[in-house]
Amino acid sequence: MSRTRRSGRSQGTPVALLEPGQLGRVLGDVLGHLDERIAFHQEQERFHTEKVDFHQTERQAHAAELERLTAHRESLSRANEAADHLAATVPAPLALEHEDFGPKTRPRIRKMVERLIHQQEPETPIGPLALTRGINQLFGDRIQGRIEPAQVSSALRRMAREGRLKILRKGGSHRETLYGVRG
Repeated sequence: MSRTRRSGRSQGTPVALLEPGQLGRVLGDVLGHLDERIAFHQEQERFHTEKVDFHQTERQAHAAELERLTAHRESLSRANEAADHLAATVPAPLALEHEDFGPKTRPRIRKMVERLIHQQEPETPIGPLALTRGINQLFGDRIQGRIEPAQVSSALRRMAREGRLKILRKGGSHRETLYGVRG
């Protein structure tokens, strides 16, 4: 009995038509073919096992990095919330609209200097050049002309002599004297 495909072609030699020695060769060929397929699938299994190990190692590395980055993000988020909270609690700059700083032609520079010094952080060095810029920016509409660094320096020297400021660095011909708040 022969096996045929629908196309009518034979798939192979029927076993009944084989000679006695040929059956061993055909079985040997079939076994050889099966051995090749077994070897192929063993290789594929080994290959994919290695891939599983590789992917598991990669997954562990990515999980560790994800955990580290998530912790940093949470830490930065908490720091951002704390900074927002601090920024909300910082007192607003002092209102200057209702204060009298003298007439425009002869302003009370010392009062302006004192106001700016009180707005500074306690540890911040105070110099006449920075204060002069601050006075001209903040009080520019209340004075006629511009305040000069020499005028601010004079007010700072008087305050140091009175003991309200301390000298942090003596000035010279090319550098300004720096002052700090006492207390």
